[in-house]
Amino acid sequence: RLSKFEVLVKRKIKVGQVNDLLNTASSSRLSEEDAATFMNSFDTAFLDLYPSFVTEFNALLREDGQIVPPHKGRLTTELRIYALIRLGVKESSEIAALLFYTPRTIYNYRSTIKSRARNRETFESDVEQLCRVIHAE
Repeated sequence: RLSKFEVLVKRKIKVGQVNDLLNTASSSRLSEEDAATFMNSFDTAFLDLYPSFVTEFNALLREDGQIVPPHKGRLTTELRIYALIRLGVKESSEIAALLFYTPRTIYNYRSTIKSRARNRETFESDVEQLCRVIHAE
């Protein structure tokens, strides 16, 4: 859906239909729906592969800085960012594009979480080493 929308945007820009494009983009309900669907699917798939991720991630944080997801089987934004880092997506701009945020917002989340780490210097490389065993059904 997102790639189709990208094609639509490019086509409308080329033919000068900027007002029509603004109207389409203003009805952000579709993109919010797509984002929510993506987040739910991502959370489910990631936690199916790495069911111990949240526990292992929290072990890297000080006790007063741990993250508890509000719902079982779901990740918070912070956990999604570090789930992507665990998967090898390290650039804030790439994470931002995947999670529908600005790179600055991702940078701020990363800085905030890193400040709660037991070892700030190795925190992100430690995250990359989490859940070394993939669980398959």
